[in-house]
Amino acid sequence: MEVNGYPPYVLKERLKIRDAIKEVNPDCKIVLVVDENSEKEVAKEVRKAKKAGRIDQFIYGSISANYLVALMDTL
Repeated sequence: MEVNGYPPYVLKERLKIRDAIKEVNPDCKIVLVVDENSEKEVAKEVRKAKKAGRIDQFIYGSISANYLVALMDTL
């Protein structure tokens, strides 16, 4: 899911969706995409969510499509 500083894409809302998904399917992997250049504070909060175990992975929006596909394959 994309995360930025504008509703409905704010981290708080994305984590609510994460919680609802995990209730139904606890094995579902949660990956957030954030633009680390234009959303520095949001990116910092996303990293904290990863460290806290709230999400399985985060991806910076500046990566290449090939890298994104390779990363998703590892999940």
